[in-house]
Amino acid sequence: MNSVYTTFSTLILLLSVSMAQVTPLGAGLTPGNNPHIIRPTMRPTILARLCSLVLISFLVSFFVSFLVLVIYFLITRDPTLPKFKVESATVTQLNIEGSKLTATWDITLLTTNPSRKLEPYYSRVQAGVRYQDGCRDVYTLVKKPFPSFVLSRRNQTRVGLRLGVWRQPGRQVAQGISGERKSELVTFGVRLLAKVWFEYSRILPAERGWLLVSCDRVDFDFSGKNGTGEMTSRSGQCHVDYYPILPLGSTISKDELANAI
Repeated sequence: MNSVYTTFSTLILLLSVSMAQVTPLGAGLTPGNNPHIIRPTMRPTILARLCSLVLISFLVSFFVSFLVLVIYFLITRDPTLPKFKVESATVTQLNIEGSKLTATWDITLLTTNPSRKLEPYYSRVQAGVRYQDGCRDVYTLVKKPFPSFVLSRRNQTRVGLRLGVWRQPGRQVAQGISGERKSELVTFGVRLLAKVWFEYSRILPAERGWLLVSCDRVDFDFSGKNGTGEMTSRSGQCHVDYYPILPLGSTISKDELANAI
């Protein structure tokens, strides 16, 4: 019995010594040869770099394209505005009784587009006849809408306007016109207001704005026997103002537009 116990104790001692000499778990192993360590994969890093490269390429392409369009717009843009003048005009049935005024104006505007690149499209066209009583206030006698029209590149077109008295101006204005009528020379002003689209090319967006044509001195000679006022040859020059419509709004207010004619 004692020999069995001695033998069993010897085996336990030998087993303990053997276990003490065994290399601990993980000792002597490096991350490269340790099967228990999970090595991170390189795929996420490659995918992130690829996405960054695509994004940078897109931004560079967008910037270059935008720069090319801006340069093209600045080179090809022709700031020359169309020219207007009163080619012919007559006033018929001009009668004044007290403060009551009746008259009919037949006016032909000649508009010229000298540009080879600019093609304006006119919409929301309004025309009017004004009268200035000496150096005092200006009164609008006629205001009337007209159809839209297009002015081709390097071309001319004629715009016919037939206007009748829109409202009675009052005794003071009527007397002023009557006084000039007796002297056989009456001066009226002609104005045209339109919303215009300038198309430079099919690539770039059209530019929008308001175009105001002011022919503020059109003299009518009433020396004829038929009572018709004919425009004199030395009058009829017009001035053109352009008010662009910007992304944040128009450069001319609504009140100014309402009083432009």
